[in-house]
Amino acid sequence: MKRGHFDERLDEIMVRAAMRLQERMRLAYFRGNLTGYLERIGLADEIDPERLKRGSLLELQDEAAIIMAAKIRQARSKGYLKEWMKTLNMQELLVKNTVSSHGSSTPVKPKKQPSCPLKMVKGKHCSETCGIAERKTSKPQFTLIQ
Repeated sequence: MKRGHFDERLDEIMVRAAMRLQERMRLAYFRGNLTGYLERIGLADEIDPERLKRGSLLELQDEAAIIMAAKIRQARSKGYLKEWMKTLNMQELLVKNTVSSHGSSTPVKPKKQPSCPLKMVKGKHCSETCGIAERKTSKPQFTLIQ
């Protein structure tokens, strides 16, 4: 993989990780455990202790996102990106994703082709006007569409 191509992917990973971090920080804030969450993922050591005491969600979100981006770049350069993303519980962001037409991301999976070509079949069934006895005795007839 070319380095430039991975740098583009790394930027995408960092953006998605920052969004996910901010969502998780918001949840932790409303549960009253924001500083505990930041300590658990290892970002509280880098944040100013006065800001941690104030507990302002907006200030902490911005600073934590910047610190996390720096740590992701550092982990990438030193070769432990996978372990760092596992610490953040965001290792699924490393899987290459494609965006489908309706906007959601799905992992890339190879398409399995059918072993034989499918043929269209047209069935003829007894209509609703037939009696119950006729429906039981008649068998559906199928014709191959070319």
